[in-house]
Amino acid sequence: MAIAGSTTIAAGTTVAVAAGAKITLAASAMITVNGTLLASDCATHASLTWAAGAGQGTGITVASGGTLKIDGVDIMGAGTALNVQGGGSAEYDDGTITSAVAPFQVASGGTLTTNGATVTGTRGTSSINGTIVATGLDYNSDGNSGIVGTDGTTMSFTNSKLHGNGPTADMLISGGVAGATITVKNTEIYMVHCAFHFQPVNTFTISYANLHDNAFGFMLYGSSPTLGGTMAYSNDVATSGEFGFSVAGTNGPITFDHDYIPDGVAGQGVAITNASTTSVSGTGAM
Repeated sequence: MAIAGSTTIAAGTTVAVAAGAKITLAASAMITVNGTLLASDCATHASLTWAAGAGQGTGITVASGGTLKIDGVDIMGAGTALNVQGGGSAEYDDGTITSAVAPFQVASGGTLTTNGATVTGTRGTSSINGTIVATGLDYNSDGNSGIVGTDGTTMSFTNSKLHGNGPTADMLISGGVAGATITVKNTEIYMVHCAFHFQPVNTFTISYANLHDNAFGFMLYGSSPTLGGTMAYSNDVATSGEFGFSVAGTNGPITFDHDYIPDGVAGQGVAITNASTTSVSGTGAM
């Protein structure tokens, strides 16, 4: 099936993608979901493939009041693969997003959940101003900045692998005035410049994470003066002779507890308690 131009799923309308469907779209095509777009348990994956040259104004946009719930649908070559606007809700499971300029874009008030997805061949950066809850995500930033959140953003990653193709560009980035709220559990982050770059962060809770082969585990350049953050039972092993984490700016209470951080700290203001002298077991994706 071929779609020659942009199309809209109207409010009150449900469109289902059949298992195994192969849909091609023009380089300028946008699918706007005001109603509902579904694909259930596509054991035989369906696919949406944009023509070469698709820019950021293409892909799937879930508008306010719209619902996306697709399982087993691969998205290839889109500009912004999943663009969730304020008031929109999207669930993307067990599919692969390939060669997107922005794999994910979530506006304030929008929500994206994803389970078992893969992102690869990335051409740019994901921007989260709403909420993302990811489980079992394998995200390759391919040398670009990874996933950026700002004020009011909530980002949660569990049992995931977040990585690049060398110790360049940062993976989870918090910015703005107050920063994002970030939760990471049983997740592996590797082959990027910084696993976490906070400038600033609202608060962070990290546990059983495995950070390795990055130039830095953390750059902590500001956090909520009352909330701060914690990392517990995790490994933070840098590469290239750099530090496990670098601290600057104004930070709230930050505690690293039962962590293995053999490469040291640049800066002050972090409490290191019950430091481990050997790699912590049970970290990373399970």
